[in-house]
This record gives sequence, structure tokens and C-alpha cells, in this order.
Amino acid sequence: MKKKSAAPENDSNLSYQTAWDELQVILQRLQQDNPDLDSLETDVARAHELVTFCRERLRKTEEKLGTLGM
Repeated sequence: MKKKSAAPENDSNLSYQTAWDELQVILQRLQQDNPDLDSLETDVARAHELVTFCRERLRKTEEKLGTLGM
């Protein structure tokens, strides 16, 4: 089962919650007793993209909150 491989920053419809949900699905697949080795590399690469996307969104949010004095 392969997920889309487009980089998150190029996906204008991707939200933090959508990225988080997709990460949870990937994590479930990786935690299976016999993960599909054919899609393992794809899943790990996609998870890396999603984690990077989420970290950047959190960084930007913290930055905005800082400018608001929160």
C-alpha cells in the first residue's frame, strides 16, 4: 500500500492535522509484525517529509505567537 510521494510543501491542501493523521497510518504499518518491505523505504521517506512539514508549521506558529507576545 503506497501513499502519495509528493513533498508536503508542494501540497497546498495539506494541513497539520492531515499530515499528523498520515503519520499515524504510516506508524501503524511500520509497527505491524511483518511490515511490507517493498513499501518500507517509501513509508520512511514520506514520514520524514511529513515530520519536516509538521516541525516547520509548529516553528512558524511559535514565531507568530512570539510576535503577538504570547
